[in-house]
Amino acid sequence: MKTILAILAIAALSLSTSVNSTPLHYSESESGELGGLGGALDFDIGLNTVTGTARANFGTRSFDFDDFTFNLPERSQLTSITYNLLSINARSPTSTLLILIPALRQTILSPTIISSEQIFLLRTVSPIPLFGAQLPRTEESFFFVNAYSGFGDYVWDYRLDIEVSSVPLPTAAWLFSSGLIGLIGVVRRKNRR
Repeated sequence: MKTILAILAIAALSLSTSVNSTPLHYSESESGELGGLGGALDFDIGLNTVTGTARANFGTRSFDFDDFTFNLPERSQLTSITYNLLSINARSPTSTLLILIPALRQTILSPTIISSEQIFLLRTVSPIPLFGAQLPRTEESFFFVNAYSGFGDYVWDYRLDIEVSSVPLPTAAWLFSSGLIGLIGVVRRKNRR
């Protein structure tokens, strides 16, 4: 009887979902350069934000492209990514190329790109939903690239709103749990007799 109760308790714990989620709000100005991250950003259920500044100077050949890896919690999915252009300092039209790659399948020679979108920075109205047809995705880790295409000197500030939602448990898990509860009821009834 105690064994069955222990199994039921373990099953209940494994089926529970996280109710104490704390979405990440990463600011490049407060927490450090995005392109130089040694590890990955760990997102949680809810609206996670990443704020940064990208720069390009073709004269000096200095570039600051923001790319980073982010992880999703267990039993979650990447629901949406929205690009918000906060400010731009540019002398001519330019664009940024945004790329999303599953990090676990990424290789330098042949990345498996989920999607890429080009945004014309001086002709766009913010916010811009990204990769809509390719989401939701349930991979555990992603690599995001905020690249640049154009000539001249550019500085732009942006914010990414990245929505992560929990994935509902499959009906088989709930059916298994109700079967365990029924089994405990049968064993209890048998022990009373």
